Amino acid sequence: MLSERVEAIVTAGPAGLISDTALQQLKGVLAPFPETATGIFGFETRLDASDDKVDCFLRVRPNRGELDALIETLERVVPKNVPKQGLLGFLHVWRTPGSRLERSIRHIWLEFDGFEGAAHPNAPNILFWHSRGQGPDGPVERSASEQAMLLRSVADATGWDLPDATTEIELAKCVATLPLSACVFCVGFVRRKKDAAFVRPCLHGFESGGIDAYIRRVAPPGIQDGLTLLLAQLETLNAEVKVDFDLTSRIERRLHLEVRSKKGTPSDWALLLDTLSSYAMIDPYRAEAFVHWGQRDLQVSGNRIFGPVLSHVKLLLDLAGPAEAKCYYGVWECAQLLEEKQRMCSKAFYKY
Repeated sequence: MLSERVEAIVTAGPAGLISDTALQQLKGVLAPFPETATGIFGFETRLDASDDKVDCFLRVRPNRGELDALIETLERVVPKNVPKQGLLGFLHVWRTPGSRLERSIRHIWLEFDGFEGAAHPNAPNILFWHSRGQGPDGPVERSASEQAMLLRSVADATGWDLPDATTEIELAKCVATLPLSACVFCVGFVRRKKDAAFVRPCLHGFESGGIDAYIRRVAPPGIQDGLTLLLAQLETLNAEVKVDFDLTSRIERRLHLEVRSKKGTPSDWALLLDTLSSYAMIDPYRAEAFVHWGQRDLQVSGNRIFGPVLSHVKLLLDLAGPAEAKCYYGVWECAQLLEEKQRMCSKAFYKY
């Protein structure tokens, strides 16, 4: 089972990221799922060490048996008298040939809350990665209206309400005002954020100075304060930066910066974390454990080999309170990592 694989990987890794209590909670969340449901899974941990909560993520693709394994699992654990909604409803529509979801979504990530996920296996946050559209001259980015229609299709498939009647319009505005170099690489349907739900577009591909200019155009006043200096520092470090917003009837007063070391060496990650510590509380011990995660050995499970991955650090800038920092890390099945690198080197690779 996936919970056993996660336990073996966590206990063999560096201390300081996932406590024994958090590991037991993760095992409860993942208990229903077989290993075949994913080849890539990850974790989210706060870097300020204020709590031990760890959320977990599973990547699911439609054509490798992962989708079928996930549907089979949920049909076993979701009561028979419950309508096929939530994640299960989404997966059934995604598997339907010719549906908008089947045509438009390349893969998904599922985010399970470390405290509540075990009680809600059919209601994780869903982040869906777009496949590109096809134009007369080859692959093209999907238009603002297509993005909005895809969001509506996800809401219909899950039976979940969008945060507001105007959320689709706000998403379309975010897409329409992007510079030509940038795109929406994924959209999150985020349901468990206290008493609120959000739609979270994740943006990528900005050229130098593009993020600062875009945020000044679309975000609430004040959210960009101090951002110019931070982005300049990150550019000096040659870090990759992506931008996430929370949408309801507007862009909420909270901005997420996903920051990744392009070189990925321990020293580059350490320098990046040191820079971010000027903007948010970062516990040195937890930061060191994050860097060490990427240096751990490969692990073998049957005929599968798994390797460690450091994904990114997220800086959350909130007008209502102090900034926060979270780290994202996990494990890739090496065969899938090789496929991903081959895809990136091929002519068919798209920038997200």
